[in-house]
Amino acid sequence: GDGTFRKAPELWRTWSPQSGRLLHPIQLQLAMHALALTKCGGRCVYSTCSMNPLEDEAVIAALLHAAGGAAELVDVSEELPAL
Repeated sequence: GDGTFRKAPELWRTWSPQSGRLLHPIQLQLAMHALALTKCGGRCVYSTCSMNPLEDEAVIAALLHAAGGAAELVDVSEELPAL
């Protein structure tokens, strides 16, 4: 995704908005698999190096929708103040 541009600036030449749209289903699949492996009552953390909402917020929204109430978004900012 676009989070690798700092390390590989040559990727700007081939980037397009379509790139983010193509990564969304892959990121969602990864997040859904991680959630399926999470123990009931456990914590699943999703993080990317991307600034693209299609790889971040849109993935979380789709994941929560697909989970049908079996997962929730939790604010951990007080537990992890360094983030």
